[in-house]
Amino acid sequence: MAEDMKVPTCGVCRRERTLGEGGHPMDAYDYNAIQAITGKPMGWYSGDDGEVCPEDMEKLVRGQQ
Repeated sequence: MAEDMKVPTCGVCRRERTLGEGGHPMDAYDYNAIQAITGKPMGWYSGDDGEVCPEDMEKLVRGQQ
């Protein structure tokens, strides 16, 4: 697999991002700050500083981790 084709992996729990059938429903969405403001479920965070799955992003933003 080419380096640029790697599956994003959460830097906190090491879970891989799933986008296919039967995957985690929020993996199809990217994190947006409006999700935190409106109380909506968090999407997947991808940035220069790493990747964070929706579950861990929720914990980080809501102060549970």
